[in-house]
Amino acid sequence: MLHLVRWILVSISVFCATLGVFLLGNNLGLIPQSAATAMLNLWPVLLVVVGILFFVDSLRKRRFTRTTGITRKSLPIEVDAEAHELLYRVDFASGRLHVEAKESTILQCERIGPMPDPVILRENRGPLRVVSLTMEHPLFAPFEQIQNSWTLAVEPRVPVQFDLKLHEAHLLMDLRHLPVERIDLRADTGTHEILLGSACSRLKGSIYSSSDILSITLPAGVYARVNLVNPFCSVEWPQGDLERGEDGSFFSPTAAAAEGGSMEISVDGPIKRLILDVAET
Repeated sequence: MLHLVRWILVSISVFCATLGVFLLGNNLGLIPQSAATAMLNLWPVLLVVVGILFFVDSLRKRRFTRTTGITRKSLPIEVDAEAHELLYRVDFASGRLHVEAKESTILQCERIGPMPDPVILRENRGPLRVVSLTMEHPLFAPFEQIQNSWTLAVEPRVPVQFDLKLHEAHLLMDLRHLPVERIDLRADTGTHEILLGSACSRLKGSIYSSSDILSITLPAGVYARVNLVNPFCSVEWPQGDLERGEDGSFFSPTAAAAEGGSMEISVDGPIKRLILDVAET
């Protein structure tokens, strides 16, 4: 639907530019008054064009889903046994991304229609191993991307860092059983959910999101602090287990600081709704 919106915006922009040229020419005396009046009377053509775009897009999607099956691929990701720390850099667009803990590291891809393999690059930086996962995404997403999903399964063997860049994508990160030390997330539209566990007790996070809903579940028994850079977003904390500071930040009761580790997350961006929750013990 988002690529259809882009084409509608392009049509409106072209129509407005054409109309502006006619009006400017009329003011300068280059175009007769009758021609400018006729141009103003043609504005219903814009509605016809938009309606045709909706109809063609719906017809193409319906025909494509009936004639094309779902393509699935599993791509094992080899991790050096000598690695002491892992950094996953993920560039994903137009679909759903799921990150979870598994016994082996593997990337599972699912999409309707032909699917190119993601670009997987590896880099060694001393004890740090960097794994980059990139998906090429055009400016106008094709209608074939009705279903596009990645599931990244990560082995909880060594400390992990994530550097994620999402474009028009939904995110679910189940990190409750992963020893995550850092999260850097840059995302625009979509819904994003992050589940944290006691294994992330020393986590440092930086999140910039334009999502409709950003949900962060914090572990119980770990001191956590969420700093809000944007004080105007709507914040909900259903269980009421968090305290709110004078600067607008949210943090666990001070008694939890001595129990087991601490985590700090910075949240910024025009988020419409932020949900902060604490997992049940």
